This record gives sequence, structure tokens and C-alpha cells, in this order.
Amino acid sequence: MRLRDPKIWLASVSLVLVTFLVVVDLEHTSPGPLSAAHVGIEDIDERSCELCHGEGDVSLADACNACHEPIAEQLASGDGFHGALEGAASCGRCHAEHHGDELLLAGPLAFKLAGFDPRETYAHESLAFTLTGKHQYLDCAACHERADVAVLAAGERRFIGASQDCASCHEDPHEGRMVKSCESCHGQAKPFTDLDGFVHTEDFPLTGVHALESCTDCHAPNTDHAVEALGGHDAPPARDCAACHEQPHTDPFIRSVAALLEVSAGASCESCHTLDRPTFAEADLDATERLHAASGFALELPHEQLDCSSCHDPSVLAGRDTQRSADECAACHDSPHGEQFDTGPFAQLDCLGCHARVEFTPSLFDAALHAQTAFPLLDSHAGPACTECHLVPAGGSLGALEFAATSSECVACHDDAHTGAFARPALGSRATDDCGACHATTHFADVVPASFDHGVWTIFDLDGAHADASCEACHERSAQPDALGRRFGRVEALFGKPTTDCATCHANVHVGAMTTRSTSCSDCHDTQHFSDVDRAAFDHAGATDFALVGAHARATCEQCHAPRPEPDLNRRAFGLASETFEKPLGNCASCHEDVHKGRFDRYGLPTRVDGATSCARCHDEESFRGSGSEGFDHALWTKFPLEGAHATASCESCHENADRTQRYISPPKDCASCHEDSHYGQFGGAQENACERCHASSASFAELVFDHQTDSRFALDAEHRALDCAACHKPWPLANGGEAVRYMPLGVECADCHLGGTPR
Repeated sequence: MRLRDPKIWLASVSLVLVTFLVVVDLEHTSPGPLSAAHVGIEDIDERSCELCHGEGDVSLADACNACHEPIAEQLASGDGFHGALEGAASCGRCHAEHHGDELLLAGPLAFKLAGFDPRETYAHESLAFTLTGKHQYLDCAACHERADVAVLAAGERRFIGASQDCASCHEDPHEGRMVKSCESCHGQAKPFTDLDGFVHTEDFPLTGVHALESCTDCHAPNTDHAVEALGGHDAPPARDCAACHEQPHTDPFIRSVAALLEVSAGASCESCHTLDRPTFAEADLDATERLHAASGFALELPHEQLDCSSCHDPSVLAGRDTQRSADECAACHDSPHGEQFDTGPFAQLDCLGCHARVEFTPSLFDAALHAQTAFPLLDSHAGPACTECHLVPAGGSLGALEFAATSSECVACHDDAHTGAFARPALGSRATDDCGACHATTHFADVVPASFDHGVWTIFDLDGAHADASCEACHERSAQPDALGRRFGRVEALFGKPTTDCATCHANVHVGAMTTRSTSCSDCHDTQHFSDVDRAAFDHAGATDFALVGAHARATCEQCHAPRPEPDLNRRAFGLASETFEKPLGNCASCHEDVHKGRFDRYGLPTRVDGATSCARCHDEESFRGSGSEGFDHALWTKFPLEGAHATASCESCHENADRTQRYISPPKDCASCHEDSHYGQFGGAQENACERCHASSASFAELVFDHQTDSRFALDAEHRALDCAACHKPWPLANGGEAVRYMPLGVECADCHLGGTPR
């Protein structure tokens, strides 16, 4: 038993002994000096015992309570240290007096007598402020600064009156805004920040990710939910997830999950994100297939075996629209088609419009859908696989076929059997993609000639006799098809010339005569019949470089184009001018006799200033005789300019021969050929134009330009210059009986004229 413990017996004996000694001492009269606390009080000394011990009906306790009113109140109410202490009504039981300064009335001995030995073992059990945690290890003086003071000043208290408000000793971070005591949340046993005494509401336990280090992580200062704003009152209703956390999900998804679980939308997060996980976005969330289906995306084939991270990357989850439909393939999968279907007839068609839900191939894009494009799959086009026409473009990745940009032109897939013959700018887009104008989609050889516009496609209208001809007349079929499967012959292969020229198929009956200016047979001939020619509409000048004007316009065609007795091999009976006339047709002499015998061409002179050549230099085409000589340049064409009297003379004065073939044969140009020499050869005789040395003017024969000083052997001095010409130049008899003035030869010596000499 515990009573046998020596420590207990020793303590009990010691207590009895001490009590005995105190009682004995109290019974002695004037037991000793008063304590320092009482000595300092006025009217109290060792001889006034009744002030403290009472008198009459006043007991010792009453006397003490009269001075120590706070203690009396505790005893009366049963509160406080003394009110709860058994036997506290007997003050002297614990507070030993008459020991002078050696013993404090409320010192350690008093606590020991009250049952607290040592004093520090008193843990405020009877008070509302129990010492726990750090407080129980503090010295009394740490909170009661006058605990060990021997004598208190008037009005001072040693223990009573100390505030139990934490802020009386500690700084209040809440600045007095809390209703509850600090201990109710922070306790005393642990550091202030541990909130040892705080218990969060049961409907929102601080567990898992909510077990944060600081209240301010959720209750941020200066907000409606700050700790100070709550003030320690009863906790408000627990906030749901959405009140504190930004939602990464769409509203439809949240509403669907909330309806499924029959909870509020804001409280639906915990259905997947439990509080015992370290992070919100862990890969192994508790998202059941049932919850996932509530998002509108049921985890069915082909998505049922995928990890969450395959579709939901935690690093980007907050930026994804998790309410996407299972039909929105492009939300997770890059389209191998790029932007090909962003516009056009299939812009509103999603992936499932062409592909099955559980497998990408084969495509569900059928002929009916293809018919909505510009290229319906008809006949032979319905058989080939898609990849035969839709290829991977240069530089493209495997599987990224080209669809929208695939050409619908036949030449994109088929070699052009016409080798570009129809690729003409004038046809516009039809130049390369309108093979259907002639060919059916069943087979290339299935041709519908009636639908082929020969004029549009070949610039060669089939009219007249051409319309009646068979295709083979120009396109001779080959015995075997070529590499492109073509047997239909080419015009070039048959005729070897350009198809736009009549001579490609027809012999040129004009043997090149019409190629100078005219290049089209249609200028004269139509396609119905070659001989149907409108002669009146024929432009002779444009086609032959020989304009029919004047007398030529009045001539009949047959005068130059003599009809043939029999048509030639090309069925031509109309004669050629080259057959009628042997010489080049551009010269008048080719058709007309040159009466001048070519004498006007012997100088090799150029054409006239007005462009006239050959006969046209003097004659026009209206009439050979009607041209006159007005336009004839006598000096240019005969080297004999008509000046002076020659200019006024008539042509017949010199050209008097009546024979028209000899009329304008040039006569001699010396003066003596037309004029009589009155000097009878003294100055040169028949020498060509010797007369001009003296008679320079053709206007008058009498006008001389003879200078005796330089043109003769006898210079005239002053005496001779005064003489008349006849003084020296006298008539001289001729052999024929006539006479002529003698000019030369004459003597130049004086004796030849003077002293009776004879002139020499």
C-alpha cells in the first residue's frame, strides 16, 4: 500500500510538527514582531491586537476581511484562489504573523501551508486560467511581478487583479477583434501558430490538402473570410470548393456531375479530387466512368483504356475545356488534313462525318459525299481507291493526303492524248479541264462527236463542205492505238502542216501567187465550193500587189488570165497571168510593148519623187497618150536640161519623127545637130556644144560671154578696145559662094592688119 511509503510518513510527521509549533507559538502573549507588511500600516502596532484578532463578536477572520476586501469577496462567492481553498476562512492557518521580516505573509510558506509545496506547483487549478503548456514552467514573478515583494504599496496587489487576457502579456495580432479568448484557439502547450486549442468545424475538417500551415492561407487578411472578420463567433457555413478555388472545368460539366451525385455544383469537386491527395491534379483521380460520362464524354471505344494523362496533361488542364464532346476529335487530335476542310462544302462536317468512331480507316467518305464536290465519282471514277487520286504532297508527312487542293482537271491524272492541242488561252479554264465536252467518264474511247464544237476547240469551224466531210477525212485512224490508247489520227500526221491554213489540206492552185498580202483563201472562196468566187469583191491590189485602176479596171479578167482549154489537176480552169505573160508582172513591159526600147532605163535613175517607177514616170494607167510631158523631168531623164528658148519650144520641135516607136528617141545633144553653124566650124565644128563657150545663154543667141582678153590670143589694149568688132572681123568669102565673118584664125602681129599685110 502507498501508506507504507516512507516519503508519505515523513511528510505527514513534518506537517504535524510544524502545525504544533505554530499553534503553541500563537498561544503565547506577544509572540513576536509583526511582519513588514503590517508594520507599515498606520494604527497597527504590537499593542493593538484587537485590530487584527478581533474583539467581541469580531473574529480574527472578520478583522482580516475588513482590510482585505478582495479576499472577503472570494470567500463569499466561493471563487478565486481563496474561495476554492478548503479552510481558507482561517487566515492564520496559512499566513503566519509575528515573525517580523523573516517570513513573508504570502510567501512560499503560505502556499506550503495551503498545500502547494513548492509554490510553483500551484497550476491555477481553482482559477479560470489553468497553467498549462509553457505557462506551467514560468516563475510566479513572470506574470505576478510583485509576487516576492516584501512590502506592497498602498493599493497594490500581489496576485489578485492580474488579467487573464492574453493581450495583457502578449501582443494581440488580431487587435482585439476576437470574441473568444486566445486560449480557445491557440492553447498554451504549443507554439502560437500551431493553434493547439482550435478545432475546425466538423463539416469542414482541416485534413489532407486543407491541412495548411497558416490560417491566412484560406482566411486572407482584410477579406470577408479573414480570421478577424469572423471574430471568433460561431463558424459560418462551410464554403464549397468553388468559393476558394478557380474552376478549370466548364459549367455544363460541373452541373452534370452535381446532378449525378445530388450535391451542389460547388461541392461536386470532391467526387474526383479527394482531400487526402497532395495535389489537385494527380493523374490517378477518382474519376469513375460514370462521372466521366457526366461530362458528355463516355469512356468507350477507343478511349476506354487510356490513362487520364493521355488526354489531360496536368500542366495544361486548367486551360482545357473538359466539357468537350466525344465527337470533337480535333480537341485532342491534330488533323492530318490541315486546313483543307476549314472552308467549302464540308466546313461543318466533323471527323465522324468521314471516319468511324473506333477506327480511322477505312474512310466513310462515299460517292454521295464526293458528289457534293466539283468532281462526282461517276462510272470509271467510282472504282479507284482514294489514294490513287489523293496523294501526299511534296514535303508532306505520311498520311497527310491532299484532298481540297486536288485538281479536278482530267490532265491532273490522265495524260493529254491531244498533246496540248486544246490548251489555248482563248478557251479560259476550258482549255484543260473540259475533256467531258467530247469524252464520257465510262471510257476515253467513248466519244460523243455531236457535242464537240470544232470551231471553239480548234479555231476551225466545220461549215460548208467541211461540215459534210467525215472526221476520218482529216483524222485518219491508225491501225494500232498509240501509248495513250489513241487511234484517232492527227491532222499534222496526215498533212504535215498547220491546221489553220487551207493549204494544209488543199493544194494551192495559185501556186503561191496570193501569199504576198493575203493569207486566207476565204478572202475569195467560201467553204461550200471552191469555184464560187465573188470577183467583184476580190481585192486585186491587196492580194496581188497589182491595183486595177484606169484602163486596167475596165479590162476583163480573161485579158490577163486566159482560160485554159482543160482544168488542171486541182480543177482550175482560170488561167494564171504568168501563163499569159512571160515576164515579171510588176513591170509594164511584161504586158505592154516598150515603144522607147528601154532608152529611159539606161541611166539607172531612181524612181520619181512621187514614187512612180518605170512607165509611170511619164504615163498613167488611164491612157498611154493622155499623160503629156508635164511630169517629165527632161534634165533628169535625158541629161539635157530645157533652159531658155529650149524651155518654151514644143516637144515636136526636136522630136519630129512621126513613127511613135521612134518619136522620143533622143537626138544628138550638140548645138549643130539642131542649129546651123554660122561660123562654119571656126570654133570646133561638130564638137558637142562648142557654141556654149561664147553663147552661154539659151534665151538669146546674141548674148555673148566671150572675153577677148582671156578667150583669144590677142588681148585688147586701149586703142583696140575702142574699135568695133567688125573693124577686125570682116566677112570672108566661102568656097560655096557664100561668106562668113572671120574670127579665126587671124594674125596677132601688127603687120597682119597694118602696113597692107594679109590676115592669117
